[in-house]
Amino acid sequence: MESIDKNINFTEKKKAAIDETFMANVTNRAFSTYFGDMRVALDEYVHPDDKNRLVEFIMSYTGHGILKEVFRFRCITGEYRYNMVTLLSKESRRQNENYSVYLEMVDVAGVVESIENLQNKVQQMQILLGITDDYTFLYEEKTGLLTINRYSHNAMTTLYSMHIDKWVNQMIQTHKVVEEDASKLDAFAYYCKHQLAEFSVKLKGSILTEGKIDEMLDFAGCLFNDGVGHKCVIGRIYALNDDEGVKSEEPLMDELRFDYLTKVYNKKAITDYAMTLIEEKRPRTVLVVTDLDHFKSVNDTYGHLYGDQVLSKFGGILKKVVGNDGQVGRIGGDEFLIVLTNVPDELQLRSILRAIRTQVKWEFANDQRGLSITCSLGAAVYPTDAQNYEALFKKADFCLYFAKQKGRDRYVFYRDDMHRRWFDEYTSGDLKESATNTREIQVLKKLDPILKITEKEGLSFGIEKAAEFLLSWMRVSRMTVFLGDSLSIAYHYGDRYVKLTDASYIRTEEFKKLLGEEDYFQSGYIGNIRDVAPKIYAMLSEEKVNGTLQHVIGDRENPKGLIVMDRIGESIQWAEYEVHCVSILASMIGMMIKDYK
Repeated sequence: MESIDKNINFTEKKKAAIDETFMANVTNRAFSTYFGDMRVALDEYVHPDDKNRLVEFIMSYTGHGILKEVFRFRCITGEYRYNMVTLLSKESRRQNENYSVYLEMVDVAGVVESIENLQNKVQQMQILLGITDDYTFLYEEKTGLLTINRYSHNAMTTLYSMHIDKWVNQMIQTHKVVEEDASKLDAFAYYCKHQLAEFSVKLKGSILTEGKIDEMLDFAGCLFNDGVGHKCVIGRIYALNDDEGVKSEEPLMDELRFDYLTKVYNKKAITDYAMTLIEEKRPRTVLVVTDLDHFKSVNDTYGHLYGDQVLSKFGGILKKVVGNDGQVGRIGGDEFLIVLTNVPDELQLRSILRAIRTQVKWEFANDQRGLSITCSLGAAVYPTDAQNYEALFKKADFCLYFAKQKGRDRYVFYRDDMHRRWFDEYTSGDLKESATNTREIQVLKKLDPILKITEKEGLSFGIEKAAEFLLSWMRVSRMTVFLGDSLSIAYHYGDRYVKLTDASYIRTEEFKKLLGEEDYFQSGYIGNIRDVAPKIYAMLSEEKVNGTLQHVIGDRENPKGLIVMDRIGESIQWAEYEVHCVSILASMIGMMIKDYK
């Protein structure tokens, strides 16, 4: 095996977004470290014999599916090394004029060495576990199988290996858990099945002693994700001592500094850290306030246990991206504060903020529930934007608010020339009191005269004028209105449909599932509806739709029509003001439906 530069981790996945000129405009730390300061396009780093093949590989990618191929790249050490390149997705911007291809690269030789190191570590771990006769458990999501092993003298013995429900029933029926703790065994199974990020279940029984001796046991587990979508729960089982309730000083100190759920700094610790840096007048200290978009709907739909898993994973992503450039803390709910210390200029700040935003989308892309989880970020720099912690935090918090108003899934850093007026209104309360969404107010002002004129000029005129405005304002590729008993196309603006001629699918159970309790459904990325509505997903995919907002006209049980706003070649979240404006248009059409023949 060839020698490896000790400053490069060749086993890490390198991630980047490559534009149409092959320039990397978003990268993670591993990518930057591997190639160094990239001042030329990616195709200049590939081996000359592989260049044409790489260019064709990326340029021919349509964004559908995942493609993989191996190429030789010159890394920062100057040597050419084989890398497996995986194309993950493609996102177009500005009406398809520009695009980004999201890719992932893995150093092949690094993976081989990693496997060899891993095999050595596994052997070492088996010996260590054997010294103390440790018990471990493994729950596999795919099969539902629970396996409990015992390690002793470098040997592994399997005590149980069966479906987790069968195991729980067997333990209860054979009285290997005391009766009053049977519910705790059910809780253990629940935590495993629902993939709780981290848990501990204490119960009394003779599970490890084959029914001979009752002892207090602690099942301590955590979720493990291998990075390719395979999830499992792993953990240890150990007997508790009588004095287990006494905590040592070190764990107690950790509790005072760290958030128990996300394992990042708690509010007091991260705030003290930031204030200390500013009091020491550390130049270019950056405060970044971030939270998850529409997180309340995650809790409401999937419960707080799953919401806790999302928060825990979000905290882990932030720590991974920030690395040695700063610290991360949770300041409440789904809101986190990042304190950056190694940000020399605006370009580097943009790179870090983009990397966080992109990494969150990537990490949650393979979620089993098909959620599209994104985040918004606001940032301010000391001493450029403020001279003390309170003022700096207010400006970072304002920028987060501003990012939300612009549609979420984005970052904003404070610029006095651009934001001063808005910030003054924000801090005075005028901005929040006058409108919860400034864009929505602007759209309503545009729609109001259209609605009034429509009463005189008729439905066709109103829809045409509304479409002209909304297509540009909402950055949609096309708007279609389906009307009549057959729900056929009555009005259409923008890109043409290829095959779809009616919206009869809105009467199906699939569509009703998408609606839930609302009169509309929206998806910034239609891959999220694949499991819930596979037929509708297939139909939209065939039409090359990336995002859709569809609002029923009239009674959802007996619809008069449907408004459809589609984005082609672009996957971004729909803003609340966009949903509200389409609702207004649907109401207008519903009231004037008699004009349609």
